[in-house]
Amino acid sequence: MNFWQRLLRYFIGVTIGCVVVFMIFPTRDWLSWTPSKALMRQINQFPLQLSDPVKCQLKCDRALSAHITRAQVFGKPDFSRSETKNLPKRYIVNDDRMELTYTIQSDSVITLVALTPSPLCACP
Repeated sequence: MNFWQRLLRYFIGVTIGCVVVFMIFPTRDWLSWTPSKALMRQINQFPLQLSDPVKCQLKCDRALSAHITRAQVFGKPDFSRSETKNLPKRYIVNDDRMELTYTIQSDSVITLVALTPSPLCACP
């Protein structure tokens, strides 16, 4: 048996193994280990604290809470603009409608500090 036959049999075995694993675990999220998924899971897992400007913006625009919830579910973290080396860590999450800025001080203390674009009201 030469090298190409061995390589072909190896790839056939890997393919059969992958098909069996995907059939046994069809509902598993195979990309849950990526940094963006881990960050969004952490943000959605713990209670969210709101900064004073965000509380003011929510009082001004009641429909904003639905947009925040949508952005938390479907948003994508922008790691190029986030500050992950400093404490507290500052993460920017983009959605097609808005941009949320979170600070994470520890594993369970998450604060929503800014919304962009902000509603038209006189908040500090």
